[in-house]
Amino acid sequence: MILNSIYNNTLVALNKHTDGLIRLQEQATSGSMVNRASDNPTGAYQLLGLKTNQRQLQNYIDNINSASTVLQQSSTVTNEAASTLTDFRVTLTQVTSGTYFNEAQRRRTALEIDDILGQLVSYANTSQQGQYLFSGTSVKTQPYEVTRENGQITAVQYVGAENDLSAETYSSIETVLYKAGNDVFQLNSRTSPQFEGTTGAAAGSGTSNLKGFASLEVTHDALNNEYTLTINGGVDTYTIPDDGTGPDNLAVTDSTNGQVLYVDTTQITQAGVELVEAPGTHSVFDVLIMARDICQTSDGSLSEEQIREYLIGPIYNALEDISDQLTNESMLAGSKMSYLESIRNNLEDIEYNVQENISNIDEVDIAQVSIDLTYYEMLYQTSLSIASRMLTLSLFNFID
Repeated sequence: MILNSIYNNTLVALNKHTDGLIRLQEQATSGSMVNRASDNPTGAYQLLGLKTNQRQLQNYIDNINSASTVLQQSSTVTNEAASTLTDFRVTLTQVTSGTYFNEAQRRRTALEIDDILGQLVSYANTSQQGQYLFSGTSVKTQPYEVTRENGQITAVQYVGAENDLSAETYSSIETVLYKAGNDVFQLNSRTSPQFEGTTGAAAGSGTSNLKGFASLEVTHDALNNEYTLTINGGVDTYTIPDDGTGPDNLAVTDSTNGQVLYVDTTQITQAGVELVEAPGTHSVFDVLIMARDICQTSDGSLSEEQIREYLIGPIYNALEDISDQLTNESMLAGSKMSYLESIRNNLEDIEYNVQENISNIDEVDIAQVSIDLTYYEMLYQTSLSIASRMLTLSLFNFID
């Protein structure tokens, strides 16, 4: 009976010490106090909530980092585009105010504008990790398509989405990351058309949908006593009498794009070319194309003084407005980055506190584990020694 009791106690001790050694070795290997829920049910429950919170915080921090990268690129691109236009406006001022503003000088300026056009198109088609910055919700679509004739850019068309694309950077906080190009590289504050010429043509009472600049050509047929109007060299022509009795709200359609300009023809008194501007609707590309074409004019339709006035007047002003808009877009992206950075700093502080709580519950004290391992190994060896001595016992040990 006594032997059975000693044997059972020794077996229990061996199992207990073995379990203790296994647990301590597992803690030393994993560095974690809670390797399964049974190790510490209360601690396991707390760790589950803390680690869920930590993953959520890390997801938000990753979202903010990704958003900041996109905003940084957008800010850089729009700032460089604005700087390019600012530098060109300085050049334009110098060229038009110089003594040698002649055809050769204008052609050199036209070549410079071609280079700037290509540079601006490249800015507008910038992508970040396969997603275009200025294509709105259509991030996989290159936003601007270019048409060329004889190597020159003759048209730049926006084919991206009309709506911006936002992303959740933090709980219930949406940040616009991918802007629609038409809100960045084009003005959207239409006012009444303005006529920059000497023909006498003026804006009609109708609502024109003309965008940017257009060239209205007025020719005179003295034999039939009438004027003929065309816009942007289109195939559609409009004939009116030359005695001032023509319509005061003539709809002149641009056959190349379908845009309509309403013209008051009652004050037309001579032939010529009118530069028509729809302020607040300019695309940077259309303005530069118009500026280049004006510089290349050599058919006598525009006098040198008219060319100078167009370049330093409406062309210059339109470029200034677009440059200001691009600068504002760059500053807006920068302010968003600053706001997101402040949120990220707060999240990182919170994540640090969460990690501290996790460590307090789960982190192993290596020094203490080493002491406990030594203690349990000693107990285990003692139990083994007792067990080995029990195996040598026989009936003869109890005979007196």
